[in-house]
Amino acid sequence: EKVNYPLLCELTLIVLIIIVFLVSGFLGLFVLAASTATGIYCISLGVRRTNMMGCLLLSVIILYLL
Repeated sequence: EKVNYPLLCELTLIVLIIIVFLVSGFLGLFVLAASTATGIYCISLGVRRTNMMGCLLLSVIILYLL
């Protein structure tokens, strides 16, 4: 049993995009694109994604406390 992983990844991405669009519309697609770009940017800079997530969470916590 050989699994075609590139096809599986493409189908998963398409299903994910469709679900995001159906649930939250164009704003959801914008957030999906921005979060994907943030994740790719972290990887390209060599920064751990947990550090980036911590920075994002801290800024959101401060926003809601003020």
